[in-house]
Order: sequence, then C-alpha cells, then structure tokens
Amino acid sequence: MVVQHNLAGMNSNRQLGITTNVQAKSSEKLSSGYRINRAADDAAGLAISEKMRRQIRGLTQASANAQDGISFVQIADGALNEVHEMLQRGSQLAVKAANGTLTDTDREYINAEVSKLKEEINAIAGKTTFNEIQIFPSNGSSATEMSAAQKTLAAKIANEYIPTAVSQIVSKLSGSLGGKLSELAANSAVEDAYGMKLDISNIDGPSNTLAYMQSSFYNGNPGYDEFVAGNLLMKVDSADFSSVNLTAKQQQELESTIAHELMHGVMDILLSEGMSTGYDPADDSKGNLPKWFKEGTAQLVGGGFTTGWNNYIADIVKSSSEEADKLAAVRSYLKNGTFHVDGKRQLKPKEGMTVEDRPYGHGYLACAYLCQLASGQTDVSQGSLINGADKIFNALMANEQNYKNGSANIKSFEGVINSVIQGSGKQLSDVISEVNTGGVDAAGFVLKLANACNPGSGELFGAGSLIASSLSSSSVLGSTVSSRQAMYVTNIDAASTEESTEDSDETILYLQVGADSTEENRIGLKRFALSASALGIQETNTRTAQDSREAIGQFKGALSNVSAMRSYYGAMQNRLEHTIRNLNNVVENTTASESQIRDTDMADEMVRFSNNNILAQAGQSMLAQANQTNQGVLALLQ
Repeated sequence: MVVQHNLAGMNSNRQLGITTNVQAKSSEKLSSGYRINRAADDAAGLAISEKMRRQIRGLTQASANAQDGISFVQIADGALNEVHEMLQRGSQLAVKAANGTLTDTDREYINAEVSKLKEEINAIAGKTTFNEIQIFPSNGSSATEMSAAQKTLAAKIANEYIPTAVSQIVSKLSGSLGGKLSELAANSAVEDAYGMKLDISNIDGPSNTLAYMQSSFYNGNPGYDEFVAGNLLMKVDSADFSSVNLTAKQQQELESTIAHELMHGVMDILLSEGMSTGYDPADDSKGNLPKWFKEGTAQLVGGGFTTGWNNYIADIVKSSSEEADKLAAVRSYLKNGTFHVDGKRQLKPKEGMTVEDRPYGHGYLACAYLCQLASGQTDVSQGSLINGADKIFNALMANEQNYKNGSANIKSFEGVINSVIQGSGKQLSDVISEVNTGGVDAAGFVLKLANACNPGSGELFGAGSLIASSLSSSSVLGSTVSSRQAMYVTNIDAASTEESTEDSDETILYLQVGADSTEENRIGLKRFALSASALGIQETNTRTAQDSREAIGQFKGALSNVSAMRSYYGAMQNRLEHTIRNLNNVVENTTASESQIRDTDMADEMVRFSNNNILAQAGQSMLAQANQTNQGVLALLQ
C-alpha cells in the first residue's frame, strides 16, 4: 500500500477522460447532424464530401443557368412570333398589290403599310433584350447552317471570287467609285469597316433571288443617311449555288452574282443617301436612287447577259438576219417582248416590259445607255461605258457630299443624271421612254451593245460586264486575286473551309450548364440577325405590279427564315428542359451519396451516446472510490 501514487485513481481518470472526449464528439455529431465536423473526424471522407459538394452546388447553379436560357429563348420566340405575324401580313399585302385590278396609286397605299411593317421588324430586332443583352444583334447568325459542301463553296467565294471581283471593280472604276473606295479603306479608323460576313443558305428557292447584300444605315442625321461600318453581309441562295461542282453556265452566273452584289456594297458605302430607301417616303423623292438604277448599275458590273434577263436580245444578235431586221426586232422586243428573226421568234406579247418592271433587264440596258450618252462617244465599247459610268458616279458622289454638307446645291437623282448627259440633247425621261417603247436611238444602242458582247462562238454569250476583260468575255472574273482588298470576308478562315470560331463566338450566347469548364458543359444559343435587311426585305415594296410579284417571293423567303429561327429556339428550349431534368437528377443523387458520407446516423449515434453516458457515470464512480483507497493508510497510523 503506497501513498505517493494513486494508480487506481490515475487509471480511472484516464478512462473517464477518454469517455468524456468520445461523449463530447458524439454530442457534437448529434447537435450538428454531421458525422464529419472536422478533418480529423474522417480525412478521406471529408475530401470526398467536399468534392461532391462542389459538384452539387455547381450543378444547382447550372440548372438555374439553363432556366435563364429558357427565359432567353422564350423572349426570342415571342418576338419572332410577332415578326411572323407581320411577315404574313406583308405577304398578304404583296399578293393583293400584285392583282391587275389595282393602280400604282393603290399600290402606294399598300406600300405605306409594308414600309411600317418593315420599320417595326427593325424596331423589334433592335429593342428585344434579355438582361440588357441584345437578342437579335445586327451581326447575328444566319437562320440555317452551311453544309460541308456549302462551306467549301463559301471558302472559294471568300478567298477567290470576292478578292478578284473587288480588285477588278477598283481597277476598272478607278476614276470614280473604285478610287474612292480604295481611299476610304486605306484611311479607315474602324476595324473591318468594309469587311463582310458571307453566308450560303436558303433565301427563296431556285431561280429567284440568287443573292443579296445587306447593309445598315444610320438615319438620324438631318438631311442624309449614313452607312454604318462593319455591318455588311452577303447571302448567297443555297438553292441556286450549293457546291463548287458547277456547270460553265452556273459558273458564269455565280461570278456575275458575286460581282453584282459587291457593286451594291460599294454603292451602299459611297452612295448611302441614294441607296437607303424606305425609312422616309419624303426622302425617297429627293436623292434616293430608283430600283432600276441600283440593279441596272450592279448588272453593269456583274454582266447584263449572264442571268437570263436579256437572252432574247442575244438570240436576235446571233441570228443571220440583216442589221435592219435585227434593229426592228430589238425595238419590238423592248416595247412588248415580241420579235421575229431568222431561226428565233417570240410572238406572244409580254406585260411589264419597262425599266421599272424589269430592273435587271431593261434597267441594265437603260443604265448602259446613260453611260454611253455621258461618254459623248459614238462607238460602243467597254471603254466608252466606263468613261460614262465614271462621270455619272462622280456626279452622284458630289451630290451626296452636298447632302452631308447641308449645301443648298443639292439635286434629285433625275437632276444629277440630266446634268451629266445634257450634252447628248436628251434627258433621263427621254432615255426611260425610249427604252420602254423601243425608240430608234435606244434600240440602236442596244443592238450595238449586244454586238459588242457577242463572242461570235462558244456556248456562252459575252457577259457585258464593265469589269471583265472585255464586253464579249463570258467570264466576269479574270485571274484569281487572293490578297486582301478594300472589301473582304471576315467570317471565313482563309486557311480552311471552316467558319472562323472567333467570329462565330461574337453572336453566340454560351450557357454554363455544368460544374466543370469543359466544352460538354456549355450550350451555345445563337443570336440571329432579324432586321428587314437580314431577312432580305429591306428593299421590298409594292409600288408596281412587278415589285409586288417580287415581294411575294421575298416575304416567302423571310417567312422561311423566321420559321427556321423559331424551330431552332423551340428545339433549344426542349434541349434545355432535358438538361435541367438531368442536372436535377444528378444533384439529387449526388446529394444522397454525399449525405451517406457526411451526415450523422442519429439512431446509431444515440446508441453510442447512451453507452458513453453510462460509461461516464461509471467512470466518475470508480474515480471516487479510487480516491478513497488512500484513506486506509490512516488506519495503519493509529
């Protein structure tokens, strides 16, 4: 028996301490509900649990992100529904205006509503936003995706056709539009100011609109409209050109179409007041260019004998008839579409044989006639036409500058043309009348022009283009130019047939629908261009019967594009709903798994707590008894 060391008490105290610590941990687990409250509780379990928690919280937020995406889609679909309704109304009005029982005055009333429909489409495109993000940006995606074959064709157009055509426009029209374009491009402070996007997709089916150039104009300036840099888009109809496998005729048509649309782009840049129409009807009567002149001058560049509008004139020239008979045939054809020469005839009269109703046919001939009159030359050649074209374009650009400067010396389109051709003794009204009625002078010029375009042999007739090597060249484009020109394509990678990813990302809204940064955890939502220009109806009008017939096809194409957009958004909403359901399922089951690791089993822990509680009471009792052991020593000392 010793008194210096109470071993029994020490043992009881140690055991009681262990029990107390275990009891404290058990109490902590019961009060917090967690089995792991610190890393020491379960180091491996804590690491696994925290990893699962990151996933759970990330996926929960991803589900909310996807729901935001659905809200974005629903706003877009609601806006597109209204645009659908307006396009249906526009189509109805176009059919009404095409009816022969209406006068052009009646059609002007109908066109007033068509103009307002286009304005509201532009307004919806501009003001439809989600969280201050524009849903339909002006540089938005196309409604349909290009196929592999179309991407290959797009690369060829972007890297060969467009640079070559721009180079030839700049070179041949260096005395007017070409020289001015080069000057602006060299001194522009805006990146990609004259760059354009290129898209190959459906417009309105085969053999209708082959392509169009989309531009944007700012109409807030007092007195003139201004080109908005960086918003050019060339769209080629995939129904007409779908791959690089083209016949000789299709090749000619494609070259002509690209040059034609590029000329529209050049004129949009340099003659913005004249090219921008439809926003202010009163402004249209001032410096704005008539449709026949816009299309006719574009045909001068693209070629007036390439897309079928003047095939009968080519047939007349190629016949073996005497020149006098050919002249009579041309006069008859210009007036009513009929002619009769050796081997060829067309005896059924046609309606609408005017520059207004046939801007690509008669309009081309009228523009070429104006150029010849402006040149002051007798012989018809590419040189004489270019000489006259330079004079006309320079006069129009000077008039545009007067608009911008607020000068009092501004003229109407007719006034500008009359001032240029006054030396010929004719006025614009005379030229239009002669072309529409088959006047002797106009018909004589057309016959000379067609003779100059006649190659004499071969399958294809000469294009009749100002930028080709000659009027009689069937190929509009010459040797391929691959270097960057004043106008160029921005969304096709020069080194491949793929669209530029960087450029595509500009108009795609990416939803983060996963807890990780991999591409599988992102869903891209396209933001489409929805303006009237993007839908191909910027110039759509019902002013004449021919315009109304064209408007029917244009509204049809626009409806098809909007339907494709709504179909895309509908499919994306369905996908996002599936995504949300899958994310919620993963969150639920991952939470259950994390609970198994982290949460306390209350029943099991209560059993342990009860056991430890009994042990604690027993330990306290044993410690008390051990402390009484040394009291026995006192009995020995008595």
